[in-house]
Amino acid sequence: MDGDLKGEDVGDLLKGESGSEIPIRIERPYGGGVLDLMVERAKVRIPAVTYSGMLDDTTGYIYLSKFTRGSAGEVRKALMSMRDSSGMTQLVFDLRGNGGGLLKESVSIVNLFVPKGTEIVSTRGKSDQWNKSYKALGRPTAEKMPLVVLIDGQSASASEIVSGTLQDLDRAVILGMESFGKGLVQQTKDMAFNTRLKVTVAKYYTASGRCIQRLDYGGKRDAQGKATAVSDTLLRMFQTTGGRPVVEGRGIQPDIEVEVPFMSTLLERLLGEYAVFNYATEVAASLDSTDVPDPVSYRMSDAHWSGFLSHLESAGFEYSTESMKALEELRQVVVLEQYQGVASEAIESLDGALAPNLTRDLALFEDEIRQTLEEEVVLRFHYASGMVERSLKRDPTVNRALTVFGDEMTSVIGWGEQADSEAVPSRE
Repeated sequence: MDGDLKGEDVGDLLKGESGSEIPIRIERPYGGGVLDLMVERAKVRIPAVTYSGMLDDTTGYIYLSKFTRGSAGEVRKALMSMRDSSGMTQLVFDLRGNGGGLLKESVSIVNLFVPKGTEIVSTRGKSDQWNKSYKALGRPTAEKMPLVVLIDGQSASASEIVSGTLQDLDRAVILGMESFGKGLVQQTKDMAFNTRLKVTVAKYYTASGRCIQRLDYGGKRDAQGKATAVSDTLLRMFQTTGGRPVVEGRGIQPDIEVEVPFMSTLLERLLGEYAVFNYATEVAASLDSTDVPDPVSYRMSDAHWSGFLSHLESAGFEYSTESMKALEELRQVVVLEQYQGVASEAIESLDGALAPNLTRDLALFEDEIRQTLEEEVVLRFHYASGMVERSLKRDPTVNRALTVFGDEMTSVIGWGEQADSEAVPSRE
């Protein structure tokens, strides 16, 4: 087939009846030759728990990427494994970037940490059939284990049900950044010409009774016709079990806020143009498994780092910055206000200082770019779980979470210092 194919196009070509076979030819870059394979098609289930492991001697970590069928069972299995075999007594549960999924799975996951019979979430709609309450129906797996839940701006829907209810019940410290704010129950209706209509039938309400929906689709619209958030003055306050105030209509606001580290414009462009991906592939082709024995210890050699500049130059990599964009806007305003006579020298000086300089900027942002390249190389040898394991070591949100257990957890949600995982939470 002529022309470049997008990822989804390749996926469509590979799909077929389970059990059937398809020949695939893989051209490996950087002298790797060509592989001819006969692959048998099969149903593939991607685990929802992308990674689980110990952060230190007592703290476990679980990253849940989505709420699909069976995800609660995966979380429970990881919990029990780390508790029984690794001595885990406290947990960091990561929901960052998790856009949600099945309501049933979110209820079951909360049930792992709260007693049977606890109301977890409710839905309310214009029709009585959508007025439902969902409670914990089983025995919890880790009812009294200290818990920190991580969220960010991409944590939505089912992620907000889990984090919001655990916050409402004073069962966990929520840490990170304010979540997305999707609290709608929606159904799809088949329409003509193979299209579908998405219809909102109800809203979600966490255990305290608050709705997490941010945008008011039935209210005023902005100049572009888009829905806007409800005014702060109209929002209602609710209380957690321990009497702490929580607000509706703003997603889930963390108990402890941790800002996402700044990403340089250069790294953003390198990722967007697949320059990091391509060079990591080139580097990995020159290594073997003995060079990257585990995800954490690998360090890119100075020779490979120095070669990145040559790789970018030979590939014709170019980039612009937000600073140059702002400078161009300033230049236009200066001309408009007729200040070019007194400001031209200063603007030309800024132009020289801010103009993209690949050699200078690679040195300026070496730490973050080099670390990102190293993670990509690790990905080639230890796959996604290995890259997650490596990234945790320099993750400021995870590192902040490790400091919360103990006195700070007591001050935030009323849990006393835990002697072990069976300690009883304080409600004082």
